[in-house]
Amino acid sequence: MNPNAITTNPSLRTFGWLVKREYWEHRNGFLRAPFIIAAVLIFIVIAAFITADVTAHRHGINISGLNISQLAEKMSPEAAEKF
Repeated sequence: MNPNAITTNPSLRTFGWLVKREYWEHRNGFLRAPFIIAAVLIFIVIAAFITADVTAHRHGINISGLNISQLAEKMSPEAAEKF
């Protein structure tokens, strides 16, 4: 395989220049977009956990046969700190 195949193929060379041009024009987009997407996903996961916890508490849902609110009420302060 020719090591210069990428530079000799005009369509790949054009694509490379298009990517470079996009980076030059929107330099911050390449840096900010992953962080914005990560923040949105973290927010969605936290909201889902809160929603699941509130729903479980309201409807008395047991996890593995244990009622979490009853367990939390019976825990000592030392055990709660460790948890």
